[in-house]
Amino acid sequence: DNTDLVVRAATEILRQVRQPNEDAAGRFRGASLGVGIVSKSQRQSASESITFAFRLAALAQPNGGLVSSAVYSNTVEHFDYCGVCPTVPKSEPVSEMVFRLIGAKSEISGTHQTGPDTIPLVGRHELVKMLDDSCREVADGRPVVLHLIGEPGMGKSRLLREWLNDTARQNDQREWIRFYVHGVPYCGYPLRAGNHLVKSLSDYPGNASPLLPEAATAVEDVLSLLRRLNRPAIMIVDDLHWVDDPSCRLLTSFLETATTLPVFVILAYRSSFISEAPYGMLSLHRRVFLQELGRADLKRL
Repeated sequence: DNTDLVVRAATEILRQVRQPNEDAAGRFRGASLGVGIVSKSQRQSASESITFAFRLAALAQPNGGLVSSAVYSNTVEHFDYCGVCPTVPKSEPVSEMVFRLIGAKSEISGTHQTGPDTIPLVGRHELVKMLDDSCREVADGRPVVLHLIGEPGMGKSRLLREWLNDTARQNDQREWIRFYVHGVPYCGYPLRAGNHLVKSLSDYPGNASPLLPEAATAVEDVLSLLRRLNRPAIMIVDDLHWVDDPSCRLLTSFLETATTLPVFVILAYRSSFISEAPYGMLSLHRRVFLQELGRADLKRL
């Protein structure tokens, strides 16, 4: 399967068109193009796949790339995407979900990535302790909603990865319910993030059917399951500023009603999103602002 190589080539072409260097300036000066990438499926003939790719390329202009749902699924570990719906305002709907290509991921990016970090975590150990202290409160039966706020590159996702991947901590929390969502791939698709957030709960014993946020009783379904399982839970929404609006409203409803359950909710987002962040009972909410590392910590990197 060469899908990854095709997407990587498209990323480089779009980069050069948007910001041509001296060598490429002559070739790409004044160029405007769109890139559409699809995977041939058993439901489509070769001509249908080509037609769909041309349609995505036309909708992606100027100088953007759109990929099909299958391409997204095959390459999301290496590339960042943003869901787009509708693809273009007032355009005819496409036959499946479509994702806009943002670019290649850094080696590790966001809590949805797995694998070791090559750079040690420095200057954030007080925040790690604060997360642990919050967990102890939740284990004692008190819900906590932590807003982890910072500008891009401040290390919100890095901090959460370090905290989540600690082996000793995982052992301490092995009985906890965990459910996460990362906002970037799902913005633009109504309730897509909400669906992803609660999908893992359907795998827990005692839950007879998948949870569907589209249903009017979605929040109550989640609350009922948490009550039935009778275990503390950790919910993390990383890059909340990218999550679609209906999912954000679903999250607000959950925060307004889950005031007696042992749930540790962590919302990580940029400072510009503060006024739009969901809240419930204010006494349960805490804000933490990530600051730039000091000179001594920077020298340790």
